[in-house]
Amino acid sequence: MERLLNARTNTLFEKTRSSIYREYETDKWAAIWSDIQSRRLSLDEIESLQFDGKEEIAISMRSELYLAAPIEARKVLAALVADKVSVFHEPGSTVAELGAGTGAIIARIAKDRRFVGSEFAAADFSHSSIKVIDYVARAEGVSIRTGLFDFHSETNEFRLSAGCTLVFSFTMAYIQGLDEKFWTRLAATNPGAMVIAEPIYQFYGGKSVLGLLRRRYYEANEYNKEILPSIEDAERNGFVAVTGVEENVIGINPLCPVSLISLRFK
Repeated sequence: MERLLNARTNTLFEKTRSSIYREYETDKWAAIWSDIQSRRLSLDEIESLQFDGKEEIAISMRSELYLAAPIEARKVLAALVADKVSVFHEPGSTVAELGAGTGAIIARIAKDRRFVGSEFAAADFSHSSIKVIDYVARAEGVSIRTGLFDFHSETNEFRLSAGCTLVFSFTMAYIQGLDEKFWTRLAATNPGAMVIAEPIYQFYGGKSVLGLLRRRYYEANEYNKEILPSIEDAERNGFVAVTGVEENVIGINPLCPVSLISLRFK
């Protein structure tokens, strides 16, 4: 704790395109894919690899700290996201996750009985991620259309279905340049709504030690501080209407909890 609080402001884990690719394609998704190839893994086992085991750790919910296994907290997060998606969802329409990682969130939504008969899609910039998502879909007995999608590219072959509900889970924190061009490109895909589960810098802080630690952790990891301002700008510019905001709902890492924000596209 002392090390984090006293960290120099230039002590950063810089989030460049190359560092993000190395962190996820090389260090995480490729390693998980290698494990999958050597032994059959369940979705729970994949997430336990990603979040470092099944032993209880400190997690946060709202302003409280609890002991829980990371996998159980991940299931709670998926259920909370699914609840928000169900508010917008039209029977038979598409739920699509961008920056889907292992596909755990979208796979758990696809297994939710509320979405029977719907279509599901998942995209990521990482080739290894797509391999893992395809495996997870087969293992869980769900159909998920997958493809490559890079937020830094003006052209992507992966296509979203008109009127779909988009899901972002710890993705926008890694996107640099959440400007009007980002929202213009996103709106051009003609989605109906969007549910984000992202860490929001402006919701950290206050007078508590935990709030201060969250701010310092966020700054040290150089996550995007402009998520909330970008959403507010998008609303002012007529791209979206914010329909709900829940602050710091759950933190599998209690120093970096995610908030849930729901949007409708105009």
